Amino acid sequence: MKLYIECFHCAPVDGKIQKVGVEMQESALYEFTCSSGHESKIYITNPKYDILFEAGLQAISEGYYREAVFNFSASLERFYEYYMVALMLYSGNNYKDEDFQEIWKRLEKQSERQLGAFWMLYYGIFGKLPLFFDNKYLKEHGLRLYVKDNDPIYFRNIVTHQGHFPTYNQAVAYGEAINRYMYYLKTLHKKPLRQNSFTFYQSLSTAQHIMFFRIPRVAYVPGAPSRWSFPTFINDIWATHEGDYSEEYFVYKNLIDKFPLQS
Repeated sequence: MKLYIECFHCAPVDGKIQKVGVEMQESALYEFTCSSGHESKIYITNPKYDILFEAGLQAISEGYYREAVFNFSASLERFYEYYMVALMLYSGNNYKDEDFQEIWKRLEKQSERQLGAFWMLYYGIFGKLPLFFDNKYLKEHGLRLYVKDNDPIYFRNIVTHQGHFPTYNQAVAYGEAINRYMYYLKTLHKKPLRQNSFTFYQSLSTAQHIMFFRIPRVAYVPGAPSRWSFPTFINDIWATHEGDYSEEYFVYKNLIDKFPLQS
C-alpha cells in the first residue's frame, strides 16, 4: 500500500502537482525522490487509524476485500487507543504518557481487553453507556453485512480467523460503518467537563500530538523536516461534515458515495 505525496519543489504541470508513491511505514518520516530528482523529507502527522483506513480504501480499489476488512478493523482498534488517551486528558487527571504505555503493553495483543478498557473508561468519565459497535448500530444506519445477525464483530472474526472471503458490498458496508462510528465518537462531546477547561476537541488534538511523538525517529532526526497532514478520505469527509469546507469542495459525503453498493 502506498501514500501518494506531493513534491513541494515541483511547479504544477497543467494545474497538477507531481505526486510520488511511497510505501506506508511505521515511521512518520517519509523520504523520497520525485522524477525530477528533488529529494524530500516530510513528517506525515496523520494518526495511525487514519492511514490504516486509507489502506483499507486502497484495498477495495484494487479488489482485495479481505485486506480491506483487516485494515478497517485495525483502524478502529487504533482509534480506540487514540480515544482513550483523549479521554484521560479530558478527565482532568494528571496524565503521563509513559504510564499509559506501561498499561497498554498488557493490552496491546488482545483486542477484547482494549475494547473493555475503552468501554469502562468512557463510562467512568461520562457516566453513561458508550454507543456500541454492534448489529443495532448497523441497523440504525441502514448497513447490511449479510452475515449472522448482521453482527460486525462476528463478521470481523470470520474474515480474520475462519478465512471468510468478504464480498465487495460487505467490505464497503463494514468500512462505512466504522467511518460513521469513529466520526460519531469524535464529535460527540463538545462541552468541557466541570473539572477541566479542555473541550473534547482540544483533548483529541493533544492526544494526536502525544501519539505522533511516540512514532519511531520523530524526535531524533536532525534538520527539522516539514510536517504535513496527508489529505486522506476521512480527513476530507469529516471536515466537510463539520462545515470546514463548502459542499462543492469535496464530492463524497461517505464511503458509499465513493464505492457505490452493487445490486
